[in-house]
Amino acid sequence: MSTKTITLGELKQLCLDQLQALPDDTLITFGKGDFSFYRSRTSQYRDDKKTPQVVQIEFNEFYEVTHEF
Repeated sequence: MSTKTITLGELKQLCLDQLQALPDDTLITFGKGDFSFYRSRTSQYRDDKKTPQVVQIEFNEFYEVTHEF
């Protein structure tokens, strides 16, 4: 399975206008409400060693164990 990515340009094209138009107290859910934002971190830099090339956004996942093997 390969890592699923999206460029910042693609993300901006998909939802930046919508997000900028919303008030700051608008609630946002991730997934079907079963993820919560954990952190973002830079995992790779461009050749100048200052500009991020890959930013990883991490989530916590809420799940319930329904069966034990």
